[in-house]
Amino acid sequence: MLNRPLAKGPLLPSSYSTLTICLEASLSCNLDCVYCFGKKRSGKNPSFSAFRPKIDSLIGENLDKSRYYLDLSGDREPLLNLKFILDTADYALAKSEVMRKEVLVTFVCNGTLLSKEIARILKKKSILFGISLDGDRKTHDFNRPFKDGSGSFDRIMSNVASFDDRSFLGCSITFGKARFPLLETLDGLLEYFPTVSAKPTRLKPPNGFNDDDIFYWKAEYDRLCLALIERAKSGDFRLVFSLLNGSDYFGKFLLRALLDLRAFNRCDAGVGRVYILSDGKLAPCAPLSEFEDIVSAFSSNYVLSEGMAFCSKMAENLDCRGCSYIFRCGGECPVERRYNSGVNRHLCDLKRHLILLSFYFAASLQDKPFAFAELANFAFEVFKRKLPNPEFEELVQSNPDKSFAECKELYYSTHH
Repeated sequence: MLNRPLAKGPLLPSSYSTLTICLEASLSCNLDCVYCFGKKRSGKNPSFSAFRPKIDSLIGENLDKSRYYLDLSGDREPLLNLKFILDTADYALAKSEVMRKEVLVTFVCNGTLLSKEIARILKKKSILFGISLDGDRKTHDFNRPFKDGSGSFDRIMSNVASFDDRSFLGCSITFGKARFPLLETLDGLLEYFPTVSAKPTRLKPPNGFNDDDIFYWKAEYDRLCLALIERAKSGDFRLVFSLLNGSDYFGKFLLRALLDLRAFNRCDAGVGRVYILSDGKLAPCAPLSEFEDIVSAFSSNYVLSEGMAFCSKMAENLDCRGCSYIFRCGGECPVERRYNSGVNRHLCDLKRHLILLSFYFAASLQDKPFAFAELANFAFEVFKRKLPNPEFEELVQSNPDKSFAECKELYYSTHH
């Protein structure tokens, strides 16, 4: 381990200008994923009306935010409760007009129920949605079969291929013990999705990563990084832009390296994110909702400004204190700490490797100022999404005669 800090740049914000309210929109699923952490939940799907008072309360307590997201991803399949999604979208539209701030609906689904018509409806309602996959066909079909045991990959890709317009669609893949070629898989998906991302699966011991698994994925990321460098130097930014644009595991470290940013928090759970369960209780995020003691403590003590202290305390570990990578990593996830009785040393090893790769990527482009500038400018545009938009706010305030929807259309027609 290095004995000096890896980062000297500015800190990422410890508080967030946006608030994400996650809703347990569905208690059903049509897949039988081998690692699902929500299998214990089953029953009748909830209605949006049951969540509305709590959402109103959370927004009312946090009126200083510049933007609000209603995330319906959860741990089941949201499209099995389509009425909930559409009711949420109607609420968001009305709330945006009243507050004159963006209230956006978003979710990630498994893609098996996404027809051409449903995608058209979702887009018309301004709902942001993406698809989650588990790598290539073989890996995905093993990890995410239908309840009858048949594979789901071909159904998903057929659905996506039927869309007239895929420019708004994103895809997130997970990787675990099953191995597949990372670069080739991302390239293949890029033909269907403008934004792709990859992140490790959360697996409980003894089914989690081992030394051999991490050795394999480190080698795959080495190949990916070298390919990204070669392509960027030749002016091909398509894949790296895609990784920077989404929630990619490596992409967040690339962004921090390009902009010389440090991370105060690992993520926004409990700081800029709250999860509402169908029974009205609260959790910092969906994965942490499986721990009853955390749900009970968070529900009874929730205040957003104190959420940071709540989650930071949960994430505290002597293994992280004094680590040279802490301000690029942000610390251990409380879920991983629960599963592994401390830091997940295998994923910690992978994260440190990716952090060093991100520095190598940025340093390798120093002799190509144009390429570095293109990437840094794009990374900055991505980073700005986390910040207030004074120009848009000024436009809204200076046009009281226009609806909020008209202001948005005017702004985006001149900025995109």
